[in-house]
Amino acid sequence: MNKDWINYPPKNKTTDIILTEKIAETFSSSLEIKSHLDFLESINLINVKIIGNSETFEVNGYRVSPVQLGEDYLYAYDISGFVKRALAVVDELKDWIPSKEITDAT
Repeated sequence: MNKDWINYPPKNKTTDIILTEKIAETFSSSLEIKSHLDFLESINLINVKIIGNSETFEVNGYRVSPVQLGEDYLYAYDISGFVKRALAVVDELKDWIPSKEITDAT
């Protein structure tokens, strides 16, 4: 939890939130999630960074690449580093056919 409710003055933490352009667009156009993220960012609990839809980024030494699923607003994440690799799919798989890059990975 980022909000420090115990200490005075509070010792809040800030967490980086990374969104693809399409996810940020979806949050802005049809969901109240963007308003909530804006509020949390305004009180310095999160820092929102918007990246390209296929842009790779690094977190704690791991390389994270968004993978477009069957619908244009759904993504999985190819996570690799330290000689390990995982595919994190946190959304539905409707109409998704894995690319050769995913199926041929070793």
